[in-house]
Amino acid sequence: MSPANAALTPRQRLAVARLIVDQGSPVSQAAKAFNRAWPTANRWADRYAAMGEAGNSSRPHRFPNRTSSELVRKIVRLRCWKRLGPIQIGETVGGPFTPPWSVAG
Repeated sequence: MSPANAALTPRQRLAVARLIVDQGSPVSQAAKAFNRAWPTANRWADRYAAMGEAGNSSRPHRFPNRTSSELVRKIVRLRCWKRLGPIQIGETVGGPFTPPWSVAG
C-alpha cells in the first residue's frame, strides 16, 4: 500500500510512462491527465524506455550504510532474549545508542 500523500503509486507512474512511450502521447498531455509536471512525467517515461517496468521503482538500488546482518542478529538477540533496552544494547555493541556519559573521552 502506498502512503496517502505519495505523488503517484508505482502502478500510476507506469501508466503515465506507458501512455507516453507505448502509445506515443505527448508528454505534456500525459502529465496533465495525471496532474503531474511534464519534467516528472518525462523522467518516468525515460526510465521506462531505458529499463522497462523496473525503471519506475522508487526503491534504492544500493544501501551503502546498511547494518551488517551479524550486528542485526546480535541486537535482536540482546533485545528479545536478554530483554535489554536501547541504552544497554548500545553499550554492549558500541552503536549509536551509546549514551554520551558512557563513552571514555
